Amino acid sequence: MKILDTPIRSISELKKAPIDIIEEAKATETSVYILNHNKGVGVILSSEQYENLLLEKLKLEEGLLDLEVAVLLKSQGRI
Repeated sequence: MKILDTPIRSISELKKAPIDIIEEAKATETSVYILNHNKGVGVILSSEQYENLLLEKLKLEEGLLDLEVAVLLKSQGRI
C-alpha cells in the first residue's frame, strides 16, 4: 500500500466524524491516515481490515517459525 493511494484526513475531521472515516476505510478497502499539524499520528482501519492484518501477521510468524525449525534440524543433520 502506497501512502499516495491512501486517503488522508486531519485529526479535526476525525474528531467531528469518526464513523465517517471508519466507513471511508471500509469503502475504499484501505487505511485512512490521520494527520495532526501535517504529521502522521495514526491510521484508521475497519475492524475487518485489522483482523485480516492480524491473521496475516500470524501466518507470517508461523511460516518464519517453520523455517527456523527447518534450519535447526538441517544444521543438526536431522533432515
